[in-house]
Amino acid sequence: MVAFALPAAAWAQSDSLQTAVPDSMAWHAPAADSMHVVLPPADSTHTLFEVGVAYDLTNEIHFDQPFDTTAIQPRQQVSEADGRIAALGAAHLDLRYARASYLLLDQLALIGPELIREQLHANWRHGTGSDWRWLGGADVDYRHDTAFGLTRDDLQGEARFGAERAPADYSSSLRMLYRFDLGNSQQQGDERIYPDFYLHRAQVSYAHFGTLGSEWSLGYTLGYRTFPDTSARNYLDHQGEAFGLVRFGSGGEISARGFLDRRAALADSATGDRFWQGEVEMSLRQPLSPESWWLTVGGSFFGTAYDVPTPAFFHNVLWRQSAQVRYEAGLGWALQGVLEAEELRAPENGGLGEPDVSQDALNALREEYNQGSFRLGFERFGKTTFFVEPGFGRRHYLIEATPGHDLEAHSSYWFVGANGYADVRLARPLKLRGSADYLYEFHDLSVDDLSAIYVAAELRYALGR
Repeated sequence: MVAFALPAAAWAQSDSLQTAVPDSMAWHAPAADSMHVVLPPADSTHTLFEVGVAYDLTNEIHFDQPFDTTAIQPRQQVSEADGRIAALGAAHLDLRYARASYLLLDQLALIGPELIREQLHANWRHGTGSDWRWLGGADVDYRHDTAFGLTRDDLQGEARFGAERAPADYSSSLRMLYRFDLGNSQQQGDERIYPDFYLHRAQVSYAHFGTLGSEWSLGYTLGYRTFPDTSARNYLDHQGEAFGLVRFGSGGEISARGFLDRRAALADSATGDRFWQGEVEMSLRQPLSPESWWLTVGGSFFGTAYDVPTPAFFHNVLWRQSAQVRYEAGLGWALQGVLEAEELRAPENGGLGEPDVSQDALNALREEYNQGSFRLGFERFGKTTFFVEPGFGRRHYLIEATPGHDLEAHSSYWFVGANGYADVRLARPLKLRGSADYLYEFHDLSVDDLSAIYVAAELRYALGR
């Protein structure tokens, strides 16, 4: 189940003290797992060890896997921000050997008064004498966290094994993978973030890479998830995905991606796990002048239809449209402006009947809104890389709370915010990384005003390669 973090959808926030993992513990394979890399012909071994310190500060409790949610699932906020500091240790191994084979290992450890975390990522590819190659990998993530007065122990893991067929020029790729995931969560002081689970997935995909970098791909995944604590939620999952990208000689490109998911719980009582879900994204990127000005326009659709809608799980559709103008200078910096519109709807009153006779249908309609925003970003890349993007916007609820009227509805609001990151090499072995997100909402009912902040920083010292 995909969940949007609303109302802060435009300001993506990272979970705390981790390496490039967004606000979800759903596993995303590292870039190297694509296997689409150019490998050196000779065998080689490279290592890197780093030590340092990490710090983060936030006033939000991040839900890593909100299983029980519709698209309308805000983060849980607390009144006082909580900060954490931890010692950091990281290691990287890059082993390249015969027949374009490799083994990549990345490890990260964090130890502090409120946080103990261990992450390990492994990716493996073994070439053969033909176009076939073996693929494998594993990921482990353990966290003991006592922030916000809670005691939380989470463990997630994934193992994958499969094979890929691709010619020497990598003009096409046929891949077959088996993946196994597990999750275990224990929490004191509140309900668990997510239930324990086991997930088996069988995946097959085909991709073709053409001239000028154009490509297309198709994929299918069959999944079976079980929950040791409650077998009533066990389900089968069928996912299909298609992607296409066409590049033109003028430098322009058009891309489209479609995703369709059918989740079917084995028990009729698991209404939240019986649905159809679809997503479509399209974008057009066109140069306005040679290698300087670029225009990108795009749109997306995301929708969920439940077999048996309930007050917690009802039909919803999210539309988003955007237009971006970007200027890329030849001196290592870029400037961009983004206009974005967003609309959330509950088709057929969420599937809950008529709002004049059903309070649940009325509550579903109270979630509908229109939103517009503008963001202006500045980026600098090179030895010192940073990006900053302030913005503002307005969210208008179609049924809104006003003074003395329908206080159970949401109040419309203006919002301002900013996000950014920095990667600065202070000396040859010393690097500083940081990111920040801030959002403030000015509601028409001032009692609903709120702010959200997230700041993270890492100072790393390389011991050697």
